[in-house]
Amino acid sequence: MKTITSFFLLFVLSFPGWADSNPTVTNATITPSPIQGSNPYVTFSFDVFNTGSQDISHLDIDGNPDPIVLIISFSNGSYDNTHYSSPTDAVGGSGKDFFSWTYNSTTATYTGTQIAPLPSEGGGTITMAYKATTATPQSNPNNGFNVNLTSNGNAPNGPGTNDTNDDNTSSRTYVDGPMPVTLIQFNATKEGRASSLTWATSEETNADFFEVERSTDAKGWQKIGVVNATGESKVTVNYSFTDSAPISGTNYYRLKMIDNDATFSFSKIENVGFEQVNLVIYPNPTADVMFLKGVDASKVSSISIHNSNGRTVYASSQISPAGIDVSRLSVGIYLVNTSTVDGVVQTQKVLIAR
Repeated sequence: MKTITSFFLLFVLSFPGWADSNPTVTNATITPSPIQGSNPYVTFSFDVFNTGSQDISHLDIDGNPDPIVLIISFSNGSYDNTHYSSPTDAVGGSGKDFFSWTYNSTTATYTGTQIAPLPSEGGGTITMAYKATTATPQSNPNNGFNVNLTSNGNAPNGPGTNDTNDDNTSSRTYVDGPMPVTLIQFNATKEGRASSLTWATSEETNADFFEVERSTDAKGWQKIGVVNATGESKVTVNYSFTDSAPISGTNYYRLKMIDNDATFSFSKIENVGFEQVNLVIYPNPTADVMFLKGVDASKVSSISIHNSNGRTVYASSQISPAGIDVSRLSVGIYLVNTSTVDGVVQTQKVLIAR
């Protein structure tokens, strides 16, 4: 009997999944609280720890990824994109490097994926910079965040000891005083070949104007328009802007909300996608005939060739399978413009040489 008991204990201890390990998230805190309407930026913080006596690996027994995953959801705000250039820059604390981080701007949600062992009786604090975009009152405070932890196969806490009561933590507060601009919505939609941007404010104090910004990578931004703000308002005000010349591919948009004292804040990021056209002219250089590939011929609405003076030397509403005869054109550099039925326009250079 003693031999059987010893064998059973050895069998149990040989599996790390049965070891004493318990990942936790606790102590959700907002600093300062309440949020000041005139300066709606605060720090969220929480602790992630392993309260067990065994390390929690991010890999399974075969060396494959088996991470703990953290989901941090913001309410009525976003990461602080006024003071931080990217969402990952807005994450800090001693517990940050146990995880890799991604941010969904549409849902204002961070995902932390474990990339290093969480030591026994160890862990750290994670901080996140937050910007309130919608004010909630003291009577119904809902500016804050929620953290959910999903354990991995290496941390089931042992038979009969799994404690899921410490896999969630959250904190809420309110905005004290009026915000310069309380943005209640910002949407970007595709309308034909244009991007239609709409937004609304529920309150404005000392507001001056909105700058509309566009980016192709959500990192480098370009101002594409300005819309004047109402300035002083306590009712819902609707605004709109049309980007009539979006870029092929994904267009990211945000609002820069500027007050009369030159202070500003940014909205969340929205995006609209347009078909990417990868036009290729071959041969290039060419002498007599050129062909096009990279576009669906059935979707081409027009094709034109222009010389260095801007004069149109060729125009057609379709692409011929036999190519385009350029034998009568003088040698030199030409611009080839194509347009598709959904409004995508692309320009390519071609050299005619003989």
